[in-house]
Amino acid sequence: MSAGLQAARLGFEAYSTPYGQAWMRVVSLPPVDAPPATPAGWAQALAYAHPGPWAFLDLESTGRRRTASTYAFLVGLVVWRADQPPRLHQWLLPHPADEAALWHHVVEHWPSSAVLFTYNGARFDVPLLDTRAQAVGLSHRPWAQARHVDLLSWVRRLFRGAWPDQRLRTAAERLLGRRAFPHDVPASALPELYHHALLTGDVTPLAPAVAHNQADLEILLALWPALGRELAHLPRGARYPATTWLSRARLYRQHGDAARAQAALERAFRQARTPQERAQAGLALADAYRRAQQQDAALAVWEALAAEGVWEAYEQRIRAALRWARDPEQARAWLRRVQAHLAAASTSPLDRALWGPRFAKWAERLGDAPPRAKS
Repeated sequence: MSAGLQAARLGFEAYSTPYGQAWMRVVSLPPVDAPPATPAGWAQALAYAHPGPWAFLDLESTGRRRTASTYAFLVGLVVWRADQPPRLHQWLLPHPADEAALWHHVVEHWPSSAVLFTYNGARFDVPLLDTRAQAVGLSHRPWAQARHVDLLSWVRRLFRGAWPDQRLRTAAERLLGRRAFPHDVPASALPELYHHALLTGDVTPLAPAVAHNQADLEILLALWPALGRELAHLPRGARYPATTWLSRARLYRQHGDAARAQAALERAFRQARTPQERAQAGLALADAYRRAQQQDAALAVWEALAAEGVWEAYEQRIRAALRWARDPEQARAWLRRVQAHLAAASTSPLDRALWGPRFAKWAERLGDAPPRAKS
C-alpha cells in the first residue's frame, strides 16, 4: 500500500496541486472561551482587539535544529474566525518528495489578515517555515506579513520561578488544569516515528504524532484567553515566589498598568525569602510608591531596607529628606546613620570600598564632611 493511501487511513485526504498531491485533514474543534475583557494595553498586546481571523500554528519536525536537513513532516494550523468555531487543518508529509505540494497547499489555506500564535514559534516554527519555503522555491509567505504573538514569552514572564519549566504541557497542567493526555507520546519521540515510517514505507504508526499535534494546538487555543484572565485578575491565593511577582511587575509596567505592577511588587516584597530578593523587591516597590506620590509608603520601605543594610535605601532616604521634606538636617541624620553602619565591624571591606566614597560625596554636599587637607 502506498504511503498516500496509508495517510488516508489516518483521516487525510489527497488534494491535487501543480506540484503533486498534498494530504490534508480538517477537523472542527469544540468552541473555546472568547478572549476576556482586559485593559486596552493587554487587549492590544495579546491581539484581543483584533477582529480575527486568528491562526494557531504548530509543527512536528525531524529535529530541533534549524538546518537545511530539518523539515516539517506534520503541519498543524487552527483557523478561528469570530463567527465560526475553530477548525484544525493538518498536513502530513508521507514522503519528502511531496514537500513542495504540502507547502503550496498550506499557503492556499492560510487565512489573510490573520494574527499568528505559536509557542516558541519565534525561535523555531517561523524560522523553519522560512527555511522550508526557501527550499521548495515558495515566493509567497503569508506568515511573513502576519503579526506574530509567541505565547511562550508571555508564560515565561508571568510564571518565571513559579513552575519547574515553561513547556506547553506544563502550562496545560498548571494554568488550564489538564493533567491527562491519553495515548500521548513525548515530542522528542516524534522524529524517530517519522524516520521509521520512511524506512518501512508505513505511515500509519504516525497516528500518535497526529494526535499529539492536535492536542498541542487545542492547548494553545485555550491558553490564549487564559493568559488574559491571568493578567486581568491577580490570583489572590497564589503563593508564587518573589521572582515570579517581580517578573510580572515588569510586564505590567511595560504595558502601562501601574496599579497591577505595584500590587505585584507588594506581593514580591512579602514573598521575598533572601536578602537579595527583599532588597530587589523593596527598592522596586518603593520606587513604584514614589511614582504614585505615596511618599509615606515609600519612606517606610526605604527605612525598613536601610535597617537591613541595603545601602541604596539609605541613599534614597537621604534624597527624600532633601526633596520631599526639604530638611538638610534630617538628611544629615540619615547620613550619620549610614556612616555608623559603614564603620561597624559587621560591614564587609567590599561594601566599605564601594559605598564609602559615595557617601563621602554626600557628606561634602551636605557640609557634614571633615575639611580636606591642603596639598
